[in-house]
Amino acid sequence: MVNKENRPVRVLFKGNYIILRGRKGERGESLYLEYHIVENGKKLRKYEFLSKLALLKSLSPDKRKENLQFAIEEAQQRDSLLLNGEYDLISKTSLKIDFIQFCENYISKYKKNDLKMIKACVNHFKVFMKLNNITSLQGKDIKENLIFQYKEYLLNDSGLNGESPNSYFRRFKKILRQAQREQLVKGDPAKDITIKVNKNSFTKDVLSIEDLQKLNNTHCTNDQIKRAFLFSAMTGLRFVDVKFIKWKNIDKGVLKYKQEKTDIENSVNLNKTALSLITETGEPESKVFTLPSFEYCMRVLKEWKATAGLNKHITWHVARHSFATNLLIAGTDIKTTAGLLGHADLNHVNRYVRLVEQLKEDAVNNIEL
Repeated sequence: MVNKENRPVRVLFKGNYIILRGRKGERGESLYLEYHIVENGKKLRKYEFLSKLALLKSLSPDKRKENLQFAIEEAQQRDSLLLNGEYDLISKTSLKIDFIQFCENYISKYKKNDLKMIKACVNHFKVFMKLNNITSLQGKDIKENLIFQYKEYLLNDSGLNGESPNSYFRRFKKILRQAQREQLVKGDPAKDITIKVNKNSFTKDVLSIEDLQKLNNTHCTNDQIKRAFLFSAMTGLRFVDVKFIKWKNIDKGVLKYKQEKTDIENSVNLNKTALSLITETGEPESKVFTLPSFEYCMRVLKEWKATAGLNKHITWHVARHSFATNLLIAGTDIKTTAGLLGHADLNHVNRYVRLVEQLKEDAVNNIEL
């Protein structure tokens, strides 16, 4: 114990991680910093004496006052640095803890009513990792650029709409704040990242059959990405599914696979266009498409649609979104559409029905004299 001689101790500053204490003795008052930190999930206390700033009786009153002020400012500065993850007291061991394991531990101890949302946001992060070929993450890897990419995934390719991307991202930031408190990550990597969405709109663009034909007739710098995207538009597959389907999943014109996001078995009859996109066959365990990272695919899609002259915001989820919308426009019933998308709940498809009605209304309004 620091105060093992039972000398009077006073608190001179108390921050988030640091307490500045003064302990009186025969020669004056010694000052020390008391650090309260978390390493590997355990609360620890560390001490650092500020011997050069001791308030000795031999010093003049002005000098003691100067030392005290300097000690308080030093404590405040270090506490602020610790809060922002910029002070090197953070254990290097803590920064090497597996981030997903930390998330799972966080979930196991979470008791609030939004537990389901917390679990969902972590599951979405796992899908995001898989899309970007990230097999593991340590605390030191959780940086602003990664969190920004995850935000973009939630907005554009998670299949979430309305307020959902924002709701999931807020929960994820809650996990990050706890990781910061336990010093798993440095600073707050999500501090300046927010999601702004229109709660009342279902805004994703739809690629019509004519748009898809235009893309099919336009050169793309990566043929694998081109064929995989059009295949998704013909089957409704998510990126994470089209990336990992294997030749063994296709038999006699039928695609049977387990959805990565929901772990639900699904099957889709492949039409002539879909079959034409996979003319070459491979070994049963080999992938149908050889795709690079999700981020790279998105860059290629952007360039490809610009070359095709399409003035629409295209993400990979737009292919799945367009598949559902085009089915309904063609007269497919809602239950069949839900089954092809792998949705057990028809409510997920009702939003497409509303969108189709809006498209019909817009079409009628466009032919007014």
